[in-house]
Amino acid sequence: VERILGYTAAEALHPKWWVDHIHPEDRTEAIVRQLELFQRGHLTHEYRFYHKDGRALWTHDHLRLIRGPDGEPREIVGAWSDISERKETEQALRLQSAALSAAANAIVITDLEGRIEWANPAFTAVTGYTLAEALGRNPRDLIRSGTHDAEFYRALWQTLLAGKVWHGEITNRRKD
Repeated sequence: VERILGYTAAEALHPKWWVDHIHPEDRTEAIVRQLELFQRGHLTHEYRFYHKDGRALWTHDHLRLIRGPDGEPREIVGAWSDISERKETEQALRLQSAALSAAANAIVITDLEGRIEWANPAFTAVTGYTLAEALGRNPRDLIRSGTHDAEFYRALWQTLLAGKVWHGEITNRRKD
């Protein structure tokens, strides 16, 4: 608690400490989920919690209920992890995914063999292929128009495989 959240053990043992430091947007759900702990005997959940310095951190909370010989709850043992960096990365990926999906230009991501792993809606609109039809296929098999020679494609792939950005114009064909 002290290493991750900055509070001493004495502060953390205050009766309302946990509830008072849960982020307001997560508080109700975090409290309601505690019922699972008493029903199932264990609980794992994620929520934001305020660090002593005022920052809200994302925490992964893993709890286990310890019952006495009479079956009554005796104590709760748990472990917290700071997952703020993971949550920030997930949010950045969601934002990037939304931007790629909303782009007006066709965008295709392939593996090193040239098989389509992902394409945005603009690709499907421009080419006439659904995403399901395109996944796993090589763009050359779908949209190659025959306008460009082998040297054109060799230079394109040489640039991409070198980790550089290829700029240019390609004449492709639609499904129809």
